Amino acid sequence: MKTAVYLILSALLLTSCTEVIDFDLNDSQTRIVIEGEITNEQKAHEIRVTESTSYYYSEEPPAVSGATVTLSDGANTFVLTEVDTLPGVYRTEPTVEGKLGERYTLNVTYDNQTYTAVDTMRGVVDMESVFVVPVEDTLFTTDTFYWIIMFGQENPGLGDHYVWDYYLNGVLQTEPLVEKAFGRDDFVDGASPSEGWPVFNNIPYDAFEVGDSISLEIRSVSGEYFDFIIESLLNTAFRGGFFDGPPANVSSNIDNGAIGFFRASAVSRKKTRVFF
Repeated sequence: MKTAVYLILSALLLTSCTEVIDFDLNDSQTRIVIEGEITNEQKAHEIRVTESTSYYYSEEPPAVSGATVTLSDGANTFVLTEVDTLPGVYRTEPTVEGKLGERYTLNVTYDNQTYTAVDTMRGVVDMESVFVVPVEDTLFTTDTFYWIIMFGQENPGLGDHYVWDYYLNGVLQTEPLVEKAFGRDDFVDGASPSEGWPVFNNIPYDAFEVGDSISLEIRSVSGEYFDFIIESLLNTAFRGGFFDGPPANVSSNIDNGAIGFFRASAVSRKKTRVFF
């Protein structure tokens, strides 16, 4: 009987200490979000301008329509036009082509406020070839996975950062951000590894079929954008572990309180097919 009484008292004590705490997530505060890039390709380069939303907002972020958006390399200024069917999406003329080494300034003016970002276009690895090969995982399982391996000469000089995407039959497979590959040249500076660069691995064997077209794309990014990727993933996809740190604001290269990132990237791509 004493044991039963102790258990009842313990339960009463535990339940009596329960308190509901409501967190004020400040739904009313919004910030301008700017995302986009200029590359070394001749095309219509795109900048997207939206507003931040509350934690519980599950729809597409509200578009910022009617902004004035320009890109400048110091000598030329390109005015971006909002796409009629895509509010908040602004594009250059299709004849615009970024150049290596140029410093680009983005200006977005909206509601009497101007937001500015600056980035310099760095060189990228000129890919020589790409292969898709099946590899058996003998360490953890006996399953077979596809690897996408790149061959090419890395540019001499430490401090280069890269992001990779791949397309299957013309369809991008590396969205969202967590699906992309990214890295820096700390251990491959100026090298051309004879075994290639295993960019993507552990792709399920049933994801590809013989004859599929695979396009690998690499782009140069700044060290600041590389940090932006890491911080974004640490606050989203890489959370859930016992040793997670507290959430923190993700860095940005856009001033005046805006968030997001503008980048100037050189792009290289190669195509191959699945043969095995």
